[in-house]
Amino acid sequence: HHVLAERPEVFAVRLDVNPRVEHFPEAKLIASAPHMQPFSANPKLLLWTRWHDKNRMAYEAIPREMGWDAILDWTATLVRADHLKHFLSALQPPIRTATELDDKAADWLSRRQRMKNSELSHRSACFEQPLLLTVDPLDVGEADLLLRTHLFKSLIGTNKPNRLAALAQQLNWKQDEVQSYFEGVNGDSVASPLLDGLLQPEQYREYYWSSVRAPACPPSCGLPASLDPPAPLVSWLVPIRNSENFVSDCLASIDAQIGISPGCFEVVFVEDRSDDRTLAVLHRLCAERPDVRIIQNTCQLGLGGSLSEGWEHCRGDFIARLDADDEAEPERLSRQLRYLEQHKSISVLGSKTRPFWTELRKCTIERLGEKEDGRVVAVVWREDFGNQTSRQREQISLAQQGDNIHVVQGPAEYYGCRVVSVGEHSLMLTPERWKELLKEAQGRKGEVILQRRDLLEPAQGSKALHPLRVRAALLFEDCIVGTTTTIRRAHFEGGAEACPFLREEAECHWCWLGLGPARQAANLADALVRARRHDGNRANRDATGIYESRCAAVRDYLNTTHGLQADMQDAAALLNFRGPRTEEQGERLLEMLQAVEGSFLAEQIRPPVSSRSEFWHDFVEGREVALERALLALRMRFKEVCNRLSQPVLNVPDHSPREHRSRTPPR
Repeated sequence: HHVLAERPEVFAVRLDVNPRVEHFPEAKLIASAPHMQPFSANPKLLLWTRWHDKNRMAYEAIPREMGWDAILDWTATLVRADHLKHFLSALQPPIRTATELDDKAADWLSRRQRMKNSELSHRSACFEQPLLLTVDPLDVGEADLLLRTHLFKSLIGTNKPNRLAALAQQLNWKQDEVQSYFEGVNGDSVASPLLDGLLQPEQYREYYWSSVRAPACPPSCGLPASLDPPAPLVSWLVPIRNSENFVSDCLASIDAQIGISPGCFEVVFVEDRSDDRTLAVLHRLCAERPDVRIIQNTCQLGLGGSLSEGWEHCRGDFIARLDADDEAEPERLSRQLRYLEQHKSISVLGSKTRPFWTELRKCTIERLGEKEDGRVVAVVWREDFGNQTSRQREQISLAQQGDNIHVVQGPAEYYGCRVVSVGEHSLMLTPERWKELLKEAQGRKGEVILQRRDLLEPAQGSKALHPLRVRAALLFEDCIVGTTTTIRRAHFEGGAEACPFLREEAECHWCWLGLGPARQAANLADALVRARRHDGNRANRDATGIYESRCAAVRDYLNTTHGLQADMQDAAALLNFRGPRTEEQGERLLEMLQAVEGSFLAEQIRPPVSSRSEFWHDFVEGREVALERALLALRMRFKEVCNRLSQPVLNVPDHSPREHRSRTPPR
């Protein structure tokens, strides 16, 4: 109600969809959530713009929009009455069933949407988390009978004639209507999981639903049990290099996990010969923690080598990746472990991220004073450093919060900043000496380095969530963010394949493409990691080497797995849908994609009955047509790129400066 009241451009609020939903059974469609914007007053509400074919006129035959582009679902949508007032008053003959109402409304609204922008708003809204589940039509009949039986026993009981009249009066119904509703009910209640699901919908809360339809019987949902009880259930694998200012936040986010006891996991840091004081900070943070181990590389191995080195020291049944400059959301482990317990055929599980920007600020202290409440007030000179391009004299207040020293009062550019070092001393090592070090630095004798942290940005990540969509999308992008992954270790035991990571620049892309047909990878739509962006990000620093390694991974996958003859230029054309360099290359790549698509159809989507595995029954059964359309859509998207690049250039835009037009009117 508040969304419709505060946002006039929103046509409807759909309760049956959320960013997790990608499967629409009635439409035989798999489609990820579109680009969404958070609602200004409530971050749990998301807005998006529905797509429709603007080239079609209202009087033409219009196909009904499906999935995320559907205008509404009458059973699970809040709509403005004034938008539908004209439509409802013009219904002739009267509508008898909900299906007929849904069909007529969809056709009428689709036509109105194409007439004028003012006729019907193109914006819809939904909630970030699941709020309503629609029961699978196959279970509706039995569930409806069980529910009416339960209501009959609780509301009417044995005194049927008198209670029917009283109930009709209470509901403002006719007695015949109440009697018709309970027709076929004998009053004998039967215990059934279907009834439990209808009366206790909170049982669905912990289950991850990717479909707009759910069975009426809620499935069991819990955390996995440890295969080797003395060993931890989860091992956090954290490669680290030059992260002295970030590692404390990373470790604090691991300790803040909810829904799982601290004794269920261990932390393995792999220190890769840092140039700063990272190793000393690690020893200080982990000195009295037996659940944390520090592995020191004898030489710099890089990210892939550090992961391989740390893999051997992990004892958990599941390995949770996390970069040392990132932070895990409190519910990351519980959500991923529940999903892996629900779908035991999944080997690798990733998620989306919420990035935030961190930068350093430099200042010098002119003088300072200590207050009675423990705060330190300082007059500082802001120095030219990084994005800070001016010098200015300002006053700030500092206070200790835990082991961190924060700016609690001052200019907007300093508010919330954390002091990370004073002169040559790191406060990550000696936070208790912060006042002493600041006094030594006053008189502008030493530089004070502050760390500024911006607010979290909207969730980012690939739209590929279903395992087969992930496998197909890996040809075009690295659609699984490495720092978000939790890996089922039992699927990688034995032989040379014990550790899936190679010493490559794009170690994750190589790993996901090399999983093989028996191992599956998937993504969650939830943002479970806060990804830090800063000047030292490896993704920016080594972007060229990572891109070349991804090209090599795609080429190796096409040649080794599918027996094709692709080169680095072919892989570069596929990555990020860059497109071919020549028309002949485009035709060859389309043939390769068709061969890969045929392999997916034969081995994964429509395999022989005898070779249909647990994964097929869990993720593919009933979705064959939708998955075929999803794979075809990727090839058609690349074909559009090829066609666009092969079109002849008929005119060249003139970018020369425009002539100055005199304001003097002609004579």
